[in-house]
Amino acid sequence: MFRIFKKMLNDNAWLAMTYLEAYQLTEHPLYAEIAESIFSYVLSEMTSPEGAFYAVEGDNSEGETEGYYGFTRQEIEDVLGVEEMHRYCNVYSIEPERDTPGQSIPNLMKGTPEEQAERRGLNPLALRNLLEEDRKKLLQYRETRVRPVKDNRIGTASNGLMIATLAKGAKALQQTRYADAAAQAAEFIWNKLRDDEGNLHSVYHDEELTHAANVDDYAHLAWGLMELYEATGQPAYLAKVLELKDALFRLYWDPAEGNFQRFGVSRVQRYNDNNGMDGRAGLASAGVLPLLITKWAATTQDGELKQKGERWLYTMAGAANAHADSQAMYLLGVSYARQGGRQIIISGRTNDIKVQEMISIIQKSYIPDASLIINYEGKQDHEVLAELIPGLVDKPAINGEGTVYISRDFSCSDPITSTEQLREEFKPVN
Repeated sequence: MFRIFKKMLNDNAWLAMTYLEAYQLTEHPLYAEIAESIFSYVLSEMTSPEGAFYAVEGDNSEGETEGYYGFTRQEIEDVLGVEEMHRYCNVYSIEPERDTPGQSIPNLMKGTPEEQAERRGLNPLALRNLLEEDRKKLLQYRETRVRPVKDNRIGTASNGLMIATLAKGAKALQQTRYADAAAQAAEFIWNKLRDDEGNLHSVYHDEELTHAANVDDYAHLAWGLMELYEATGQPAYLAKVLELKDALFRLYWDPAEGNFQRFGVSRVQRYNDNNGMDGRAGLASAGVLPLLITKWAATTQDGELKQKGERWLYTMAGAANAHADSQAMYLLGVSYARQGGRQIIISGRTNDIKVQEMISIIQKSYIPDASLIINYEGKQDHEVLAELIPGLVDKPAINGEGTVYISRDFSCSDPITSTEQLREEFKPVN
């Protein structure tokens, strides 16, 4: 038996993000494999024809709650055979029907296949390969069932989060197809979820905009576009990020309170009135904003913005302390804000192999507090980037070769022109 559940877009995005960051830190291939399997599901099952992402895949198939994800041992035997059924059910805790009537969802309550293999004296790789073949056969069988219904609403905040995760995947895994998917979703949100005045809305459903946006929508979309800029180096995305940043402070920042009003400065509900710190809102931007503001300040070298961010962190401290067990991202943001954030500028030519290698090193590294700026000299949109980034003209490619400038808390260290030195600076912990 199993509990009723739904597959939420934001849950899948957060889970993939977690594994991507673990991969950046350790280079363990299993983490990359899991993240890619999540992407495979989202892109095949939760993506609209226009490229945006649906909010939820529901928990039933034409009213049958257990009709899609669960299996009986008999079904597994029919698909795999007797010997393979016993192996699969033992690993994935599918109990005999006399003990658990009805279907069961495969799970790893007994530990990972590798852990179970070691306990039984089996070859972990061999077991893993056998289970993968079993998985493919059962998946093919499951595809004959009617899929659970989808909630085809498209949310700005949840799409922004998935855009950020896909762009992170493009960087960490060096797979441009994930950046392409993120870009397609970003284009849809930018074109379809803004009204004629350019204001965001929260939800798109049946070709209509519903619900005015709140601070969470602006923050998550800005995060997604920030990650997408770092994955592609296209200044147009950075320009949109800074446009959203300006709107966020114009519409939601209350200078008297040193706080964001969740629904706008004309409303009385402040962001820390149990809206962003109660641990229940998977899309609450209380966790996203500390890191975002730190990156924005580093990107534009804006001391005033940095001070606003520090003031907001102080204002939110009490609410964060009351719900500290669910504020990991907020606390990370506080830590990075105190360190000042980093601006990393890579200057050089688009067709320079050394420049591309430098970009790859940074993209694959776990540097959450850093703002990556890709300064392609001579490219047509270089002037656009120069207008967005103060002082960019003072950070050229030295002798025409790829050069990296790293600034922390508005103080720049000596430029790096060696890929070996750069790799040593950001090597993983594995």
